[in-house]
Amino acid sequence: MSTPTPAPGWYPDPAGSSRRRWWDGRAWTDHVADGAWDGSIEQPPLAPDARVNTPFIWIIALLPLVSAVAFLTWDVEGYFRRAIEDPQHAAVQQLTDPGYLLTSAVGFLTYPAIVVLAYFDWRALTRMGVVKPFHWAWSFLTIVYIIGRPVVLRRRVHRGLAPLWTFLVVYLLVVVIIGVKLAVAFAAIAPIVSQLGAP
Repeated sequence: MSTPTPAPGWYPDPAGSSRRRWWDGRAWTDHVADGAWDGSIEQPPLAPDARVNTPFIWIIALLPLVSAVAFLTWDVEGYFRRAIEDPQHAAVQQLTDPGYLLTSAVGFLTYPAIVVLAYFDWRALTRMGVVKPFHWAWSFLTIVYIIGRPVVLRRRVHRGLAPLWTFLVVYLLVVVIIGVKLAVAFAAIAPIVSQLGAP
């Protein structure tokens, strides 16, 4: 049975000095620290080619666009018309609307996708030598991971904010898209609603 490889971190120098040496998860590095460890997190420099913004975090940042595209396929105006004209059967008719079904499926699958992507992102950061990156389990609270991850990376390696800014822009765009579509749908059914209210 093989011994598990230690996680990246500071360990007593195997060369026998009184200093600590950085183990990157694969091999000992040239990074050493003097003195006793005070418990603070020390981050050695990453490899020059280390890309802290992994494909996984970019997918998480762009996922709201998938929800917006799915929402655009839903006949919201038709749903409201049916709900006004035939309220008893509107819910059943809605279940046959492909746009509604797609929007529901995307919403249902987005949550586990974020959790899985966050795990792979966290694992990639750990493997490249980031000390204690923001834990992937925060992704169970959805938006917390996309906010906490770049904050921790900024403290550790002084980069990694781009996915957060991208997510905020994408999220705002999605809110505008959904708001416009709902406004158009409400405007289209306003005459029907006013007729119902007329004596």
